[in-house]
Amino acid sequence: MLLGIMVFIGTDRLRVRPIEAADEPRVLGYAGREDYCPYVPIDPGQPETLSAYVKDQIRPEGLDAGTALALAIVPGGLTHVVGTIRLTVEPFPVPIGQLDFTLDPDYRGQGYMTEALLGVLPSAFRDFGLLRISVLSDVDNLDCHKVLERIGMRNEKRVANFRTVKGEKRDAFLYVLDAAAPKQ
Repeated sequence: MLLGIMVFIGTDRLRVRPIEAADEPRVLGYAGREDYCPYVPIDPGQPETLSAYVKDQIRPEGLDAGTALALAIVPGGLTHVVGTIRLTVEPFPVPIGQLDFTLDPDYRGQGYMTEALLGVLPSAFRDFGLLRISVLSDVDNLDCHKVLERIGMRNEKRVANFRTVKGEKRDAFLYVLDAAAPKQ
């Protein structure tokens, strides 16, 4: 199941590559900003929540076993990461991928995440043998919903009390993308 592809996208505009330990300070920097994302379980008053969140983005459980993927998004002309893509695979009873991604607020609205996901997902389906990829997105995260719909995902249902953020129970929408049916 281990992916053998080292770079998913390599254009003048965007590179998507395996994330490296050296990327962690940059991800910590943007994930710790006040304007980063109010929908993730990071409490500015508890730095350990930020550290745990970023470590999970960079070294998800299953990475060494080949059942997870952690990638860095690097726009052309830059040398530092501005976003991450994390995919973890649940192999039983059927292989389903759980997708999560982050993007530095300074780089939103430029199409980087859409382009990166469109480049990565076909390889993830193929290399992991996935039947479905899913994303849980906070019901109020409209920018995320737009990206998910642009890449062809559909909103399948609302999940109550998905997570607690800043002491408040939050609902999420479950978005899914199924593997393409074999061509006849």
